[in-house]
Amino acid sequence: MKVKIDSVRCLSWWSGILTASVAGTAFGGGGFPVCDDAAGECREVHPDPGCNIPICCEEVCAFEAFCCDVTWDQFCVDYAKTLFNCEPPPPDAIYDNGPVVTHPGAGAGGADVSAISPGSSLYGGNFNRPSFRRADDFVVGAGGWQITGLEFFGYQTGSTTESSFTGAFVQIWDGVPGEGGQVIWGDTTTNVLSGSAWSGIYRTSATAFDATNRPIMRLAVNDLNIKLAEGIYWVEFGATGSLASGPWVPPLSGPDEAPAGNSRLYTAATDTWSTPTDGGTLLPYDLPFRIYGTGSSSPCVSSVEPCTVAHGTPGCANSACCGNVCGVFPDCCVVAWDDLCVEAASELCGLYVCPDGDYPANNCPTGAILVVSDSSVAFDSTGATTTGPLQPQCGSGEGDNQIWNDLWYRIDVTEIGRVTASTCDAANFDTKIAAYDIGDGTFDPNALQPLFVACNEDGEGCLDGTSRLSFIAQAETSYLIRLGGYQGGSGTGVISFSFEPAIPPQVCKNPGANPIATSPDSSVATGGIACAGGGVTRANSYAKVFPQTQTGAAYSFDCVNFGLDNSGPYIEGTIGVWIDPSGGVPSVSELVPLASYPVGLYTGNDQYLTVTGETVCVELTGDETLVVTLDIPAQSSGFTTFAGGATSDGPTYYRSDACGQADFIALADIGFPNNHWYVEVSGNIGCDDPGIPGDLNNDGIVNGADLSIMLSAWGTADPVADLDGSGNVDGGDLAILLSNWTA
Repeated sequence: MKVKIDSVRCLSWWSGILTASVAGTAFGGGGFPVCDDAAGECREVHPDPGCNIPICCEEVCAFEAFCCDVTWDQFCVDYAKTLFNCEPPPPDAIYDNGPVVTHPGAGAGGADVSAISPGSSLYGGNFNRPSFRRADDFVVGAGGWQITGLEFFGYQTGSTTESSFTGAFVQIWDGVPGEGGQVIWGDTTTNVLSGSAWSGIYRTSATAFDATNRPIMRLAVNDLNIKLAEGIYWVEFGATGSLASGPWVPPLSGPDEAPAGNSRLYTAATDTWSTPTDGGTLLPYDLPFRIYGTGSSSPCVSSVEPCTVAHGTPGCANSACCGNVCGVFPDCCVVAWDDLCVEAASELCGLYVCPDGDYPANNCPTGAILVVSDSSVAFDSTGATTTGPLQPQCGSGEGDNQIWNDLWYRIDVTEIGRVTASTCDAANFDTKIAAYDIGDGTFDPNALQPLFVACNEDGEGCLDGTSRLSFIAQAETSYLIRLGGYQGGSGTGVISFSFEPAIPPQVCKNPGANPIATSPDSSVATGGIACAGGGVTRANSYAKVFPQTQTGAAYSFDCVNFGLDNSGPYIEGTIGVWIDPSGGVPSVSELVPLASYPVGLYTGNDQYLTVTGETVCVELTGDETLVVTLDIPAQSSGFTTFAGGATSDGPTYYRSDACGQADFIALADIGFPNNHWYVEVSGNIGCDDPGIPGDLNNDGIVNGADLSIMLSAWGTADPVADLDGSGNVDGGDLAILLSNWTA
């Protein structure tokens, strides 16, 4: 369910079900800019507001004003990908079974008209699956086809121009259905509808062109991967809709005569296939559909040679690409597959070609150099080519979305942790560094962009535009590291690689006798809210306030316990402890820091986590309060937020710059009164001398008696002897004890 109140998105996790809500304050700005095809791509990140498909732009910005006020960022892209109207215009079909428009622009509001043809009486044929299904034939030319999408047309009488279609069910046959043909792809039970929208066409009678009760919808079936060799095939399709009428598929239509055809009709009641006829002309008819993909009717000579390598014989091994190229350059299939054909294969088929020549060994992603952590590699990108995709996330204010003259490295990660790749102060040109997740190490060089993980263009504190990229890497995963330049830059330098293991879970080092909590109920079964959408969680911060009625005038603590939900991969967050001088609703600009604890946020819901460190004493006067915050960085996938209960002794506060909430606000004020973060600070009332670190028996000295206690707890998680809070009694704790040895 989507609800809109102004423009800030939040996602709420309730009993394991992700629901979408909207709350908060609107972004600033003077309204939406013009959404037109001069803007950036709707399905790609770009720095300017708006995008190039107006209807898509308007739908996205109605949900999130930020996309048209500030920038078209990853959230805008992810939301756009959920909308049918944000699909880019389809490429020219490799097959179109025939026309359905009879009178362009003659309908209501200037819409196209599909009128009943002369002599015909047929508005449309029923293809309401499961009762009825339709089929029609098509011919695949020599060289074969690679089908990526299908498009059908239909209507439900009485619908508006908002599509009422809910499903599409498709099969492909290698012969005539019901006359010996066999199904070679698809089934009648899987809904493969990718989206549906009005085609801009009304189906009307032969005279009433202004009728609007039969708007014809496009039914798209996308993301297919169907390879067909040369031959005659039949496509069968049925549909479902939310209205009682039909659904109906219009026949192919002409303005002067009714086209004849050979389509087939399946009737479930009799389990038979037949040839339907028009009640007026009494002739069989064809049905409109389109096929998208690559292919050609030009002859393609079979060859075992790759399409990406020039050779002296015609044709190449990829028959679909071969046919596509030879349709434009026939000599490639008649004379020889030369350099022109290779270049055409790259452009027309999207095949990756690593250029031959005097280039660096790691000029291409397929030649990436394997590196290890804590190593440095000298490089020279002078003369390197640009082989990677455009990467808008590495863009700049000047719109430089490419990583130029790139070199490639690969790092294999065995455990969760943080990978850093850096040219900071170590290159003589302005660098960019990006990372791509290639899983087990196998990848398609043509499809790297969806594997993008992170990028850095100008590292913080780095001179002359040099870079420092840092990202969380997952266990048993390989990553490509791409090093290139800004605005065509190249040069020499050193790139360094390092790895830090994940922050381990912690236990409370010295549990206090007077813990204070946000609720007497320590349950963490109720999830929180976050600024998120499209499978991506933005950066979020949460806060709980402890008044002096809980802390007293002075309070000392060693650890903080809190609830967390994380359906995504491991990331690293921060627990902060602060004094708020004025009390009440905490404000970022007023908080005075006391302590900060990095914390590893592992995958899992209903988690009860602990951070620990040195004893901190806080003394409160006047209206001052103790505030605990949790900062969670952006999560590339999954949903990460706090966990707690439905009740609390005080409000839970929330902020997220990405959702326009720059300072803390109570969750109840944005529509979430029953989501509360559980926090417990474990400490003691008062600020007495915390004692000597290593004095395990509390006798005022550190000596052999304390050493005996530590050795007896060696290798365990004993909270008394675990002086450094690592979760294990080991050499680090022994070093602390010995450094405080007094007798």
